Amino acid sequence: MITNEGFNALLKILEEPPKHLIFILATTEIDKLPDTIISRCQRFEFKRINNSDIVENINYVLNNLNVEIEEDGINLISELSSGAMRDALSLLDQVVATGKEKITIDDINECLGLVNLNMLFELSKSILNSSKNETIETFRNLVKNGKTPHNIIIDLIKHFRNIILVKSIKKELTTLNDVEYKRYLEHSNKFEMDELIFILENLLDVEDKMKKSDMQNALAELLIIKICSFKKEKSEIEKRLETLENIIKSGNLKVEVIEKEEISNEEEGENVETVENTGEIKNIESETENEDIENTEDIENTK
Repeated sequence: MITNEGFNALLKILEEPPKHLIFILATTEIDKLPDTIISRCQRFEFKRINNSDIVENINYVLNNLNVEIEEDGINLISELSSGAMRDALSLLDQVVATGKEKITIDDINECLGLVNLNMLFELSKSILNSSKNETIETFRNLVKNGKTPHNIIIDLIKHFRNIILVKSIKKELTTLNDVEYKRYLEHSNKFEMDELIFILENLLDVEDKMKKSDMQNALAELLIIKICSFKKEKSEIEKRLETLENIIKSGNLKVEVIEKEEISNEEEGENVETVENTGEIKNIESETENEDIENTEDIENTK
């Protein structure tokens, strides 16, 4: 928000600072700072806080408030904060404001407008079965229950990300507990990796479009139809490739060559006929010219 004139004034102070004065500049858009300012500063990159440290601090706050939250619920709040302690405490305040002394993960999902894990597995199962009707029906029921289309897509992104991670890397590198990991592992074996990547890429694309659109329901439902049609489109392409491979192996491509030769012969025949017709036209034109000359001479003799 600082203008060029403001940066110039700041630069003057940084070049000749008072001995008692220390400037601390904090920004999330370092690229907008002029190089003349950056070169005169010591730069420190702040890292995101580990989930374990956020969980520890949340437990400390809960002990002072005499409020109990399920372990899975605390882990969920930690994940939603994306490494920011302030965001974690804001979410915690929102959850504690429900007034309950013992808060479950379902209470957190209801309070924050999130989709619970069972519904996410139900959605991914219907997508796996290419059931457009069932998937859209489940999506609309979630919207009726107060979930926004944007939040549903965000939760599906996290859900399919977990499926891909479980399918690709070892358990220690995920944030899932033993029960969740086992459930995701069984579910991931039913998907092909290229299908998962296709789904996740399209989810990310639509989530970005939803930020700028007022037609979130339409975007979400169009996405559901698209990803549920993936297997059908893939099977059709595979059938065509298989047919082409069989033709190549059998050597029946000669038929195509013969047809092309016949077509070329037909074209040559047409060219020959065109040339002959052109010759006839020229003969007609020459005869017409001779007749015109004769008529001219007759006219002159008459005169």
